[in-house]
Amino acid sequence: MKDPGDERRRELETILRFTALINSSLRIEDVLNYAMKWAEEFMDAEASTVYELDEEKSELFIRIARGKKKESVEKIKFALGKGISGHVVQTGQPMVIQDVRREKRFSPKFDRITGFRTRSMICVPLILRGKTVGALQVLNKKSGDLFTQIDVEVLTSMSQQIAVAMENAKLYRRLEKRFELNARELKTAQDKLILSERLVA
Repeated sequence: MKDPGDERRRELETILRFTALINSSLRIEDVLNYAMKWAEEFMDAEASTVYELDEEKSELFIRIARGKKKESVEKIKFALGKGISGHVVQTGQPMVIQDVRREKRFSPKFDRITGFRTRSMICVPLILRGKTVGALQVLNKKSGDLFTQIDVEVLTSMSQQIAVAMENAKLYRRLEKRFELNARELKTAQDKLILSERLVA
């Protein structure tokens, strides 16, 4: 039988390690990969997935799926409200499913495309300033044990920081694009100035 005190210490250590990672200068892809790796290790899970909401299309796409072929997961999208992840994003509430065969909202699309076999999962929303922007999923305890409340708490704590990290990454990309655009505009203006000076000369 597991000692609840040991579980709490492991929970705190995982959250502290992840907080340190978030505050580092790693790319968002690295942050997501390491975060879900730690979640898998903490929960003794087989796989994990990060979904992001495309607000314009009202659908979820996979930002990262650990251990899966990139060309496979890129095809997977869920309409808002569809599947477990779609339902969690729509409601903003976490779900713990100990047996997906008994859950009518479960969609076999992910398993069908990737060849993975989902048995159980935790799915929590990514919430930023009261707005749901995606979801995290952790799949299948390797031991066959049930997911616990501590597992939910760890993933929820991580989700709050991941939502912030993803938003910061978006803002950074926008700034990069704006800088590139401004740099091009400056170069065009300089070229025109040089050309006009030559014509005057």
